[in-house]
Amino acid sequence: MGRAKPPAGVVGDARFSGRAGAAEPGDPFRDTPRPGPDIEEES
Repeated sequence: MGRAKPPAGVVGDARFSGRAGAAEPGDPFRDTPRPGPDIEEES
């Protein structure tokens, strides 16, 4: 049951719920399917 509602603040939280990802700027980027370097190349 705990898995469904992970504690806010955990790095892995973003993986379970995108809502928590907003708290961490690095979490959402890692969750995205596109690699970080890909965005830099476009710039």
